[in-house]
Amino acid sequence: TTHAFRTVVILEISDAYPLLERDTIASTQTFVTDSVRSGQKVAGCTAKHQTAGRGRFVRTWFSPADSSLSVSLAFWQYPNHPRPHL
Repeated sequence: TTHAFRTVVILEISDAYPLLERDTIASTQTFVTDSVRSGQKVAGCTAKHQTAGRGRFVRTWFSPADSSLSVSLAFWQYPNHPRPHL
């Protein structure tokens, strides 16, 4: 699936790791997880609305449009962490 993101650079770790911003996305965490697993270097993803968000312990996360800012981050400083996308 192709996503049209605005790129906002919020931190730099040797290369620029962009924080991607989207008005609507299925799940910021799913996007960051898939990005990390595919080798894409992202700092994370923000969205004003998630259509299939998920919280801890695989709980559904409700994020009505323009009611909050959803954010998922990738921590590349911990390369041996079993789940660096969380």
